[in-house]
Amino acid sequence: MPLIHVHVPEGSLSRDDKRILIERVTRAAVQAEGIPVGDMTWVLIHEIARDGWGERGAPLEAGRSRPIVEIATPVGWTTMARKREMIERVARAAAEAAGSNGVHYVVIHEVPDGGWGWEGRQIPQSEYQRLAAPDVVPSAPSK
Repeated sequence: MPLIHVHVPEGSLSRDDKRILIERVTRAAVQAEGIPVGDMTWVLIHEIARDGWGERGAPLEAGRSRPIVEIATPVGWTTMARKREMIERVARAAAEAAGSNGVHYVVIHEVPDGGWGWEGRQIPQSEYQRLAAPDVVPSAPSK
């Protein structure tokens, strides 16, 4: 059920790279959630002008392309262990698809109850909670 925003420097991905990024990030996120790909899984790629992307107090260096990923999901939909899985899987998928040596960040934003809507209709936690996958056994953090 996530809404995933992937931020990359403008021109750093080809059309085919974007297609692969969307496929891999979608698959990684829903595997971590423990649900099949559904109508409510979206990936949006935002290309940021190079002069609008700063790192360590300076404009982005030419050739650098480490994505930043933000994932919005309704509160209570994803457990702590599943969030860890999502961060690890999505980071790996985004980096591989973008041809980079990792991602800068993967941030999960939980939307408060009553703040998630679909097709113009509010969806409260009481409607989706029963559909959430059971928790997973936490994996050891990657090194």
